[in-house]
Formats: sequence, C-alpha cells, structure tokens
Amino acid sequence: YVEVTWDVANTTNSQVNCQHVNIRLSLDGGYTYPVTLLENTPNDGSAFVVVPNMPTDEARVRVEAADNIFFDISNHDFDIVLPDQPALFAAVEPVSAQVCLPDSFAFDLITAGLVGLDTLVEIQLEGAPAGAQVSFSQNPAWTGDTVHVTLDLSAVTTDGLHTLEVKAIVPGLDTVVRPLSLNVVYSDFSDLALLEPASGTSGVEVLPTFAWTDLPQGDYYDIQIATSPAFDSASIVDEATAVTAATYVPSVTLDGSTIYYWRLRPGNECGYGAWTGVAAFATVTQSCTSYTSEDTPINISAAGLPTVVSEIGVSQTGVIDDVNVLNVKGTHDAVRHIEVRIVSPLDSAVVLMHKDCGNTQVFDVGFDDEAPNPLNCPPSDGQLYQPKEPLAKLDGQEIQGNWRLEVEVLDNFGNGGQLESWTVEFCGAIQPKSPYLVKNDTLRVPPGGVREVNSFTLVAEDEDTPHSELTYTVVTDVRHGTLYRDGQPLGVGGTFTQSDVDGGLVW
Repeated sequence: YVEVTWDVANTTNSQVNCQHVNIRLSLDGGYTYPVTLLENTPNDGSAFVVVPNMPTDEARVRVEAADNIFFDISNHDFDIVLPDQPALFAAVEPVSAQVCLPDSFAFDLITAGLVGLDTLVEIQLEGAPAGAQVSFSQNPAWTGDTVHVTLDLSAVTTDGLHTLEVKAIVPGLDTVVRPLSLNVVYSDFSDLALLEPASGTSGVEVLPTFAWTDLPQGDYYDIQIATSPAFDSASIVDEATAVTAATYVPSVTLDGSTIYYWRLRPGNECGYGAWTGVAAFATVTQSCTSYTSEDTPINISAAGLPTVVSEIGVSQTGVIDDVNVLNVKGTHDAVRHIEVRIVSPLDSAVVLMHKDCGNTQVFDVGFDDEAPNPLNCPPSDGQLYQPKEPLAKLDGQEIQGNWRLEVEVLDNFGNGGQLESWTVEFCGAIQPKSPYLVKNDTLRVPPGGVREVNSFTLVAEDEDTPHSELTYTVVTDVRHGTLYRDGQPLGVGGTFTQSDVDGGLVW
C-alpha cells in the first residue's frame, strides 16, 4: 500500500479539463501496462494504491487521463519484492467519498496476513466528524477478513473536509495507518425562511427585493414568483435558477393591485432540497392619471441642432408621489444623436435618453424608475425602462402646470425626424382596507366522514367587499382527505368565496 504522486501541471484547467486519471502498472519496463491500480481517481497529484503480489525488477507506473489521451510514466524501473518476515496488509475501500448529511457512510477495511501471519487485528478509527457514531461488523478481526465500517452521521451538523485515519493494530508489528478523505456536506435546509416580502404583506412595491435566510449550507437557490400558488407555467411571472445571493430583484415589473405567491428551492453540491412553503403578498394599489400630448406630431428639422418641445397642460392639483413617462414615440435618422428629457412646471429637467443606441431610427419606449432594466436597444419595443436620470427627483412637486417633453438634436447628421406622441402619468398609492378573519375554527372530520365548512367555522369580513367577492385561495394541499366546492375537488390554486361558505357549498 503506497502513495503514487504526479505533477498535475495545470491539466485541470478549463482548456485541458482533465479532472480524473487512471493509474496502471507495468511489469516489463513500460512496454505494457496490464494491471490497473486505480481508476477514475481525482487528478489532484496523489493517490494511494495497493501493490499486487507480482515480484519484478522492471516495474513502472503510468498516470493517464481518464477521458483524454495524454499520460506520464515513471522515469525509472523500480522493484516489487515480497516481504521476508510476517507483516500485516490493510487497505481501505473507498479511499475518499462525499456524504450528504444526514446520510450514513460505510467503507471496507480489507486485511491480509503476509508470510504466514494469522492473528487477530484490532481496528481503530480516528478523526470522524463530531457527533458521528462508528460501528464495525467485527472488531477485532482475523487477518484475511474484510471489516465493514459504518458511520452514522445523523447527529452531525457541520460540514467540511475530514481526513480520517483507519488503524490496523497487531501487537509486535508496526501499526498500519490508512487515510480516508471524507467530504461532509450539510444539506439540512429546514431553517430556510422566506423573509421579504413576508407572507400576508400588502402594499408591496411593484419591483420588490425578495430576501430569505442566508444559510451557510445553501450554495444557490431557485426562485419562482407566480399569480397562483399552484405555480403552473401560465401563472409564473418570473423565475430564476442558481441564485447565489440571499436576495433577488425580479427581472420584470410586477402589476399593481395583484396578489403574488413566491417560493424557493435551496441547493448545494449534494443537489436540490424541496421547495419551501408558499408566501403570499399583495402589491401596492395605485391610482394613476395620465395625460397624452395633443400638439404632436412635431417635425424634427435636419437643419442645425434644434430642440423640439411638446407641452401637456395639467389642470389637476396635487403633489407628485410617482411620475412616469409613457409611449414616447418618434423617429430620427440617428437616435444616438438625440437627448430626450421631461421638464416639470417648475423647470426641473430629467434626462430620459441621451445618445443611446447605435444604428437605429425609431424610438417607442416608456420610462419608469421601477422598471427592472435600463434602456434596451433598439428602443422600439414599447416596453418600460429605467430613465437615464431618476424621475424621483420630481417627487414632491406640484402636478398642475405645463409639462414639456424636449427632444434636442446633438449632432446634425441625417434628415431629421419626428416626435409622434408621448404621455405623462401621475400615480399615488392607495391603502385599501384589508379583509380580516372573524372566525377560523378547527373542523374535525372523522375517518370516512364529511363535514361542511360553514359560517360557524370560517368567516372573513371586509368593509369594502361583499361576501361574493371575498375569495379564499388554497395555498397548500390538505394533509388528509379532500376539500370540495360544490362537489368539485379543490387543489392548490383552487378558490372559493365567503358566499360559498355561507351557502354550504364547501366541505
């Protein structure tokens, strides 16, 4: 049982990508390699192998790529000789492993007596992770026996790389020590919690930051955001895989006044855990008023460096809570040569576009601070994007007055163009009164029986909403039995109203 070493020489990099090697033995000075000592072992520069009982003075070792054609061999022949006095042979199989907690791990210790050694061997294991329980199929064992060793790791709560030592002891002989490399990966994700938006929260912004427990054993997370707790493909509005941070900002702006559901699936090198429970939240309810230009289209001259101005007069009074610029449409021979900005009645200017995009002549976009992305080129898909400067600098100003959209030409290239239309939108958050539970009692159903869910066990009220519109949504399946509405089974994503409960249609 000896160690074979080699120079990795950067062969594990992305260009060569040799992650594993085979180790073979020659008995004729390197002409042939009929003996496989180890297969598919990590290409880390070292491995322990069992030397076979094949005496020779022309032994050589070849280390070869397991999935490629290159290799290296010993520079010189070496001898394999039989022992001339009693000795103990011991080998561990496997010599390395990855264990995903709380799984157990087992290995074999193979023993043999050389030159007539026939005696009991004591087995010891050192370096096991804290909390591990070790059991042996037999201990002591006779030389020639294979000892099955099991590590119960159910009580281990920390992960990491552990180098264990397996010792085989015979009085009067040198103790045989065999290393065992154990990569313990902690995969208990039960402490994972969905933090923000918290379940039951209302008034959530339309571009929220999702946050969850930052578990040390969680290397990455999948997230899904949907309009139904069933998370069917039609209801999923955004999802991401292998998110390495404990936060996530959606790639799309959510709709206002909408109930959303979200969940996570944690993972690490052992694979994915189960999806978490579902958290539900409601986005902010907004009241928006929009005004569209009436003095457009306006031609953009090809002569000089003109600035064209379109005005919208707003007679409504109020203080700005959120302002967006929508449906900015037009043409210019070189969109990259114009700047588009909005100017408030107080002459506060916000730049929306400035020398953006290359060889394009059409623009058709909107601007919203809460949009998920900066301007995409070409700017002609009618979507909302983040402006060059934040529109939030206008918050707190008076709405009433003349609002201007200015298109300034910065380079006199081309034949000009046209500002076709634009819209300014003012939004304010509304805090609707939330429904509240009046009664939510436990409904006890005997095995094989049926019980009605009625207004004696479940009642919700809302000052602004009638019972016919107060809707319950099934977020998780019932543990036992089936929930019905009017004879139809309800699964995750199914709904019923308070009127259904009042009318005896739910059981």
